[in-house]
Amino acid sequence: MNAPDFLSPVQRAEIAELIGEAKPATTSLVQHMAKAVHDRATHEHPTWEDLYCLNLVSWLGERMAPVLRRLLEAEARIAELETAPTTLYRAEHPDSGITLGHYGTPAAARAHCEATERRSWPTGTTLSFDWIEDEDDGVAELVVTAGQNEESVTGYIVTALDIPSEYDAEQRQHATTGTSEKTSSPAEAASSREARLAQLLDSIRTHRGAWHARRVVDLRRFTGGPTKFSTARGDLAELYRRGHLRQHGPESDRFYTLKLRKDGA
Repeated sequence: MNAPDFLSPVQRAEIAELIGEAKPATTSLVQHMAKAVHDRATHEHPTWEDLYCLNLVSWLGERMAPVLRRLLEAEARIAELETAPTTLYRAEHPDSGITLGHYGTPAAARAHCEATERRSWPTGTTLSFDWIEDEDDGVAELVVTAGQNEESVTGYIVTALDIPSEYDAEQRQHATTGTSEKTSSPAEAASSREARLAQLLDSIRTHRGAWHARRVVDLRRFTGGPTKFSTARGDLAELYRRGHLRQHGPESDRFYTLKLRKDGA
């Protein structure tokens, strides 16, 4: 099957000018016109002047402007869709390196995460799910409350991926060579991280208590800083690795407390 020969934008503009203010044909009109075409082709043609055919041709011709308008609008919409980027939603558990799948809607991706998390709990456990969306990058992270327990992170996230419809050589060059204006140097990234860790440690020393990733995220929503759960978990783990914190609980409900001098090395 040959590819359809679509009108160019210039051709669509020329036809639009020729048909004037015609409105798009209704579905009912298109159906009636199709029947008229069929009747003209299949009726018994006389050997003399075929008035029936002439009447059908005249009737069809008078109604072609709305059909052309409908055609123009359909082709314009196709052109718009072909050039628009496609958004996919990736459901994953990045800490485990597991990608659950890619979906056309965020709801479908979230449903897969929730179903997978639900299977990790004993049958009959009352679970309540919630999604926390990062204000900066739009990544949504799943949190769960089991029964009367406190809300805990699951590690499952849904990320929106914009898939371009056309190749952009300049954008590709930026992606492969690191020349994008938004790309920071390793030194700048390290400096930013150290400042973030120092600020977090100061907050933990000031407020003490148990620190879950959720508490870090809530703090940063008010004071500024990255609000991704994965970043909060990584920062707490790094402070623990450096000997500033004590680690408690299983991986699914991990929290940290300030390591005091009396705790020893």
